[in-house]
Amino acid sequence: MTTNKSLIFYIITIIFSCSANAAAKFDLFELGPTCQAITSDIISLGKSLESDEEFLFSGKNGWIFESKKDFSQDYGIRSQAELAAYKRFNQYMNNLGIQLVLVYVPNRAIAAPDMYPIGLFDESEYYRRVEKYKAAVSQLAQYGAIVPDLSEISTSEGFYWKRDTHWSPLGAKSASMLVADKLTTALPEMFDSNTQSFDLVLDGAYSITSSIQKNAEEICGFQMPAEYVKAHRTIQLGSESMNSLFGDEVESDSPEIILVGTSFSDLDKLNFGGYLEHSLETPVINYALSGGRAVGAWVNYLDSEFKVNKPDIIIWEMPSYYDLDSMDIFSKLNPMIYGGCTENALRSGVVNNFELGGEAKTLLFDISPLEILGEGVTIDIQFNDLDVRTAEITVWSAHGSKKNIRIKSSERATATGRFMFEVLKDSDFEQFMAFDINEIFMRDGTKASQEVVDNLNASVKLCNIPAPSQLAMAK
Repeated sequence: MTTNKSLIFYIITIIFSCSANAAAKFDLFELGPTCQAITSDIISLGKSLESDEEFLFSGKNGWIFESKKDFSQDYGIRSQAELAAYKRFNQYMNNLGIQLVLVYVPNRAIAAPDMYPIGLFDESEYYRRVEKYKAAVSQLAQYGAIVPDLSEISTSEGFYWKRDTHWSPLGAKSASMLVADKLTTALPEMFDSNTQSFDLVLDGAYSITSSIQKNAEEICGFQMPAEYVKAHRTIQLGSESMNSLFGDEVESDSPEIILVGTSFSDLDKLNFGGYLEHSLETPVINYALSGGRAVGAWVNYLDSEFKVNKPDIIIWEMPSYYDLDSMDIFSKLNPMIYGGCTENALRSGVVNNFELGGEAKTLLFDISPLEILGEGVTIDIQFNDLDVRTAEITVWSAHGSKKNIRIKSSERATATGRFMFEVLKDSDFEQFMAFDINEIFMRDGTKASQEVVDNLNASVKLCNIPAPSQLAMAK
């Protein structure tokens, strides 16, 4: 791909006032396309979405789109087994007295149709995309979660950055207001007695540095202008209800709210957690994790505070460009809610004979296959080396069918060396026979070396975690 440095033009008009007290005035105009070198056609988009390739698309008014995150239409859950796991996930939340709020963030292809590259926008295709997102919102809300439809507010000007997939502070604020409206309408009794208040304080101008802009600059051969927006921070104001006449603290009636999510919620200047506090007039404890993908924040939270204290509300921000089928999200989270195979293991063992690369075959094997009853059959692995971050596993059925599963701990999540996941039942997989560990990858992304496997061991267990209805209330 060739670069063309002549494709960016700026006219800076500097008008100096004759008055000694007047400041100089700068007017900045951007003319012409951003960079023709990154404008790809609709064929390239289709090719990218069907493969591992990624393309950048130069849109209007300085916008740059990225094919995978911006144009993916893998909304919702298509696998019946994973949908059943999501249903159980909601049932666990409900039986623990927790209201789940899923903030399913629409991608930029939904939010900014007017900024599509010329020739890439098709009106009927766009409305089909929106309907797919809305259908996913309806699907995800079927089992007890509150799932706001963000498609309409996302099209407002300034909701997204021009050259980054995150929402802007304005987008975060708009989303927080919609979440607050849905929550207070659904659970008015939780918020009627709120006596706390929060204020937004201007925190200067903010510009985000994104991989999209960096890659575009490398391709185009020139530096693009930074996009600045207003940023806010949230402060809690004093309240008489917070202190007695003698200065003693009084317990607040506010619901306990936890926020988990991605960098959309973790980046300070985006201030999503702060905007939620302002909109809900309630403190929000933020466990969001940048770089943790869909479940990294959950892993940290479920392995810490969740064990000893269950909140009233969990707000889960998740970008809709995550494919809920391919990531096996809920089959990994469900065992963590219970704590994995803590007792009454159906099968257990210790592995201390790993081969180069981390291979270990025929684990938890028994000549009598184990019937999978439909839910809760869990494999729980505890490695002694906390640097183990990824394992490629094959689970075998008694009839010879198999499932390939990739279990991964985010580099940003707290390292525990422990991995657990449900063995989901489907028409081809009804009896568990054994599983293989094919490869192990370490924190630095390399396969387990000979030195690592010489000192590596793992305890492996197979168990049935309780059904949601059996999970005791723990508040």
